[in-house]
Amino acid sequence: MMHRKPHILFQRLILVLVLAVSFSGNSASALFFPDVPDKIWFSPFVNDLTKKGIINSSQAFYRPSDSLNRAEMAQLIVKAFKLDGATPQKPTFTDVPKNEWFYSPIETVAKYGIVTGYIQNGKPTGNFGPADLLTREQAAKMITLAKPFALGTDCVMTFPDVSKNMWSFQFIQTVHKNSIVDGYLDGTFGPHKNINRAEAAKMISNSLNPKTRSCGTSTTPTPDDQTDNDLPPVIVDPNDLPPDTTPDNNPTDTGNISPTIDTDLDEIKDVFTIIRDQTLFPVQGESINDIEDTFAPRIHKSTISSGNPDGDYDWHRGLDIDAPLGTPVLAVMDGEFVKYEVTESGGNTVYIRHKFPNPVHYLGKELTYYYTVYLHLDTVTSSLLDADELGEHPAITQGEQIGTVGHTGADVDHLHFELRIGTYCSLEWQLKNPQSTCSKGFFYDPHMNPLYLFKPVTYDILMDTLEVPVITKDTIIRFTVPDEEPALNRFEILFISKGKLTTSYILDLNKRSGFNADTNALLDVQDTSKPYFAPVKFTDKDSEYHTDLVIPHSFVEQYPGVDEGIVTVTDIWGKTKSLELHWN
Repeated sequence: MMHRKPHILFQRLILVLVLAVSFSGNSASALFFPDVPDKIWFSPFVNDLTKKGIINSSQAFYRPSDSLNRAEMAQLIVKAFKLDGATPQKPTFTDVPKNEWFYSPIETVAKYGIVTGYIQNGKPTGNFGPADLLTREQAAKMITLAKPFALGTDCVMTFPDVSKNMWSFQFIQTVHKNSIVDGYLDGTFGPHKNINRAEAAKMISNSLNPKTRSCGTSTTPTPDDQTDNDLPPVIVDPNDLPPDTTPDNNPTDTGNISPTIDTDLDEIKDVFTIIRDQTLFPVQGESINDIEDTFAPRIHKSTISSGNPDGDYDWHRGLDIDAPLGTPVLAVMDGEFVKYEVTESGGNTVYIRHKFPNPVHYLGKELTYYYTVYLHLDTVTSSLLDADELGEHPAITQGEQIGTVGHTGADVDHLHFELRIGTYCSLEWQLKNPQSTCSKGFFYDPHMNPLYLFKPVTYDILMDTLEVPVITKDTIIRFTVPDEEPALNRFEILFISKGKLTTSYILDLNKRSGFNADTNALLDVQDTSKPYFAPVKFTDKDSEYHTDLVIPHSFVEQYPGVDEGIVTVTDIWGKTKSLELHWN
């Protein structure tokens, strides 16, 4: 069989740090989570809740800078205050069905009068908005009513941005009076800002051990307790947000003022953990060891004709599986034929729809189906060609042959295999064809790493460093990967100054965080003012392949005083490793 070397694979890792940086090869010191090191201000609160079983210690990460949604807060409240669970036969809210994990937590906080749902024009709408993000003033109210605390409005106004005519005034005053929050270093509270997981941990932990302040007590936070001066939000690509997301600025709502979306992939990962035990590899006689190009940015040699002798940056949103011309291509799961098409770049292409075991939620949408896409086929099974011509959608059985390996639309025999969730239409197609039936209601990039469909293999994430040049140059993290290994997926960088988290940056390949997903099929717009991937040219003679993660020195210089960092790497199946960085 002819093998084609991968352009870029994100697997076994060798880190190259270039900046006047000293590096510690030891994992970051942390009690439960690699992204909650002991020296960070929020670690006592996260550790306290984890020890008490309020936070699940089996999670790979705590994700302190992620925002918290209403359903998550409801669950934390129920666990923290040991509320008796409620599971009424008839749901209280139209958007909280009985089969969801958050049904009981939300029904419970509703039973205790902690929330009542959305209110519009003075009347309940019947909706709760479980995936909507929580603001700091809303969190103050939920905690006040959950304890419950006596409302503390006897003191003068504590924060200049919290006035007496605000609906949340009494709740914010109460949580401050009980030493649950301190506020920003500039003296403000930030009532309308979304609360993140670090802030929520502090508020809940302190509410379990309240200390009453007398009126006039200083609100200046101690150096290690600047809690609500908080983590800046994780920098994500704004294109993660669908264009039809609109805020509800109703100040009388009991728990949510700015509905938005939950971009967490946990539910997607969980459902594919079930699916992957049943899937078949799509090329007969081949296996995961024959994946020669994976889901990641690369330098694509076929673009050399564009004028760049080294090839151009290209975002590869699928797997390339090498196999001889004519090798049977098989359906990975039972499903339904959607369509056949021929394109210049994809050649002969077949789309198959599969049903999730249970509906899943992603970007605020409830998704029922996922799609597998098979490109560059030499031939397509005649029954599928007939069905496409007649507009029919016959059932497909797992293992059924749908075509053969070829190179239509490509220069080498291989199968390009993709996984898409919710819709089979790419984001580029959706934006160009907004009225298409596969566009309406979506407007996000549906591509996911197809490795979700297959069982993980055993391998090590290795990390090494090379020489350290001068401080005026960019930090370069180089990944050197072997062939036939799984891909890394998420890269989180925490920037720390004197033990306090200053900012963080995430590059997530599945969510396209840190990437512009709506430009074209190549996602070839790189924002080099922020951390970015810079794939390295390869040749067929190379036995190892490299790509660089670049942290511009101009980005670091925006945050004076940064002296430490933590890089946490996660692969597609959840394997993680963290490293500490020390800037001299």
